[in-house]
Amino acid sequence: MLTRFTRNSIKNYSQLLSRGASVDDPIQILFDAYQVVPCYNFQTYIGRQYDDYLDGRLTIAHHELLLKMAKTKYDWLVSKKKWGAKSPDDEKIVAMAAEIKSLQGKLKLNPKLAKIAKGDDKKGGKKNKKDTSNKREQKKDEAWKKVPPKSGDPKEKKQGELTFHWCEHHMAWTVHKPADCRLGKKHKDEQKPAFRANSATAAAIAATTVNPHYSALLATLGALEEDE
Repeated sequence: MLTRFTRNSIKNYSQLLSRGASVDDPIQILFDAYQVVPCYNFQTYIGRQYDDYLDGRLTIAHHELLLKMAKTKYDWLVSKKKWGAKSPDDEKIVAMAAEIKSLQGKLKLNPKLAKIAKGDDKKGGKKNKKDTSNKREQKKDEAWKKVPPKSGDPKEKKQGELTFHWCEHHMAWTVHKPADCRLGKKHKDEQKPAFRANSATAAAIAATTVNPHYSALLATLGALEEDE
């Protein structure tokens, strides 16, 4: 792979020069390309060379020298069967993936946990059921509270340790008395007329019981008061 890259790089560079074109900093371009080659050993080598080049410890007068260095390193790695090596982190990931794959199918729940996971846990030959007795009692308790007293029956009765009163506002048997019902007081307040009137309006209402001439006079005074 690197051999083909080197050959194509030389070919493309020569073609650009033959056409009168130029390439800005071909050495940097090669370093950038070499640093992403999928071989940890080669990347480590190129990384050291690049650091030396930037620090001035390595002099590369022409990009062809870098191409030759990279080709020489590539041939050596291939001959030693070290080309394409993965980084230590990549090796750990591959090892972990292989270990997880080998464990698949080996880790199984014990029979009891397997039944619970499937929802088949049985006790006494029957599946466990939720206790719904509390809900039934609650519905039963709510039902009688909605039954109003018959005509002539008392509107107060004892139920266990509590005394209940028929609340006409809630239309239910409640612990509070109807006179103390907050809902009733709220309804009563909402039914109060929000009546705000100025002196002219009040006078006009009062004047409806007196003679029409006096009513007209008060209406005129009210209009003058609004204009002020």
